[in-house]
Amino acid sequence: MARRERAASSRSAAGILVAYTLLLLYTMFLGLDRPLRRMYLPDLQYNLVPLRTVGDFLFHIGEHEPLSMIINIFGNIIVFIPFGLLLPAIFRSCRRKPAVFAVSFLAPLLVIELMQMLLRVGTFDVDDLLLNSIGAGIGYKLYKTARREGWV
Repeated sequence: MARRERAASSRSAAGILVAYTLLLLYTMFLGLDRPLRRMYLPDLQYNLVPLRTVGDFLFHIGEHEPLSMIINIFGNIIVFIPFGLLLPAIFRSCRRKPAVFAVSFLAPLLVIELMQMLLRVGTFDVDDLLLNSIGAGIGYKLYKTARREGWV
């Protein structure tokens, strides 16, 4: 791919990333009746035990709405796949060094999870970080495969 084409492709990916991130932030902080949750979450809500929430969904299936389980587990994975595709498409350092990609993805995600808890519009849940990271990792692997095959 010529240098000019790569620059245009990177700008397009950056535009998509910004738009997608804004949509996701809206959903995480304002959508899905999030502001109404403040009335019901008087205390800070958090889970620091890995796989506690996932285990609760899987081991107590009958006690949870199926849609809630699907959204929590699969939604937290699927929604973050685009970050794994777009970050390395935009930033050369994310393409070349998986650790840079991981930090570039996890640091803002950690801030967002903390903000959800502090603003009482959600829960800080280590399981969300794990599931989101799986999604971003899937996207990253897809990007690396597409690049190796010459599709991008």
